[in-house]
Amino acid sequence: MFALLQEISNYAAGSSWLVLSLTAFVILATVEQALYIFRKKDLPGPPFVVPLIGCVAQMVMGPTEFWDSQMARGKLSANGLLGKFMVMSTDAKESRKIFESCSDKLPLYLHPNSEHLFGSKNISFINGAYHKELRRRLLPMFTPKALGVYLDMQAKAIREHIQQWEAQSKQNGAKGLEMKPVIFELNTLTSLAVFLGTYLTDEQRAKFQIEYAHLTDGYLAFPINLPGFALHRGVKARRWVIKMLEEVTALSKARMRTGAEPSCLLDFWMQNTVKEEDEALKQAQPMPPHSSNHDVACVTLDFLFAAQDATTAALTWAVHLMCEHPDVVTKVKDEYIRVRGVGANAKPFTADLLDEMQYTNQVVREMLRHRPPVPLVPHRAAEEFQIRDNYTIPKGSVVIPCILSSNKQGFTNPDSFDPDRYSPERNEEALYGKNVLTFGAGPHSCLGYRYAQNHMACFVATLAAETQFSRMKTPKMNDIMYAPTVYPADSCMLTSFRVVEAH
Repeated sequence: MFALLQEISNYAAGSSWLVLSLTAFVILATVEQALYIFRKKDLPGPPFVVPLIGCVAQMVMGPTEFWDSQMARGKLSANGLLGKFMVMSTDAKESRKIFESCSDKLPLYLHPNSEHLFGSKNISFINGAYHKELRRRLLPMFTPKALGVYLDMQAKAIREHIQQWEAQSKQNGAKGLEMKPVIFELNTLTSLAVFLGTYLTDEQRAKFQIEYAHLTDGYLAFPINLPGFALHRGVKARRWVIKMLEEVTALSKARMRTGAEPSCLLDFWMQNTVKEEDEALKQAQPMPPHSSNHDVACVTLDFLFAAQDATTAALTWAVHLMCEHPDVVTKVKDEYIRVRGVGANAKPFTADLLDEMQYTNQVVREMLRHRPPVPLVPHRAAEEFQIRDNYTIPKGSVVIPCILSSNKQGFTNPDSFDPDRYSPERNEEALYGKNVLTFGAGPHSCLGYRYAQNHMACFVATLAAETQFSRMKTPKMNDIMYAPTVYPADSCMLTSFRVVEAH
């Protein structure tokens, strides 16, 4: 009898706990829904949000369909995201306002793993005077002289890798050549050469590729920083990368103190930094900000990571679009041969020569407008943010300007790929160029935009003139994969890739 009573008591206690849990969930869901309706006001958006997770399931199961449907809701629309109110802007003017208002009141809102991997002083997280001073110190890295030095390294790296791609294509045979991973490798090695020059040993370079892959995997992994999880491996990888970059920074400083000419991005930065450090020592003053080997290493990693995925996405789309538009490829090739020449008479690939390739630069600008590699840039409203006269985004909201939508506004037939819209005759850029937000705007606009454009122009021109390749027809070739930069969903599969002599 006692055992029976005990069982009934346990059942009742369990039932009470279940009832209490269900009641709490219903109350929480009701409150969340009421807040969503109150905050949404007249904005278009789903009438109901799933408690706690919001639209996450839709984003994961069908990201392309989800974002397309959200963009279609209107210039300013609402949704729910992990218990937070979300506002998306597809209007160019309002999106630019969000970018230009980026500050401690409206900071960038990156992946939850970002701070674990890059620290709270990542250049994307800091704002105000501290951020402004750091950007000022980085400007020497992107002077015309510096960009010219980088371009020579970019051109050599591209030419070396296309030889490897031909060999891989032959080896793979009917399986084809998947472009996303090989372009990722190209960009990793190019970035190491441009950023760090010859300071790395071959052993360090090989080790960097392995550790950097762990960093990349950790960024998009489930946010659990425990042994055995990808995020934990990424955090460990960061420690090794930072230590290596500190050593390289010390080598660059020592070389720049000898008066040597800068030969990589880090040298151009350290050239001024060591002068300021030496003057501070002479005057018995504190060291200049952002100048310690550790601080320089952290910022260098920020730049390496920021450039890597976006540039890989951009070049992958470039290959895809070149396959779809052979007439454009022919024009780029003809311009390349006319401006640069061929064979023994070919001129060096310099910044001045690249400036002469007007049509090639039109193609690159159109590629970046048509397929921006980072189409969505989330911000977080730390305070209320008035985006319209009649609407204020509530504090705590996720605010997402949509670059993909903004880039289309005003342009003729905006969904079509048309490099001639940038020609001197049409010059649509003069009218609608401000709508193109591929490189952002305001205090966090991309410092390295010219470097990225040069790399892309060199890549497109070299492939057009010196290679032949064809697209593999796959079921997902025209779908978009969000990862979080965007790619062709099949990673741009080619049936063949071979190097030819420009003529």
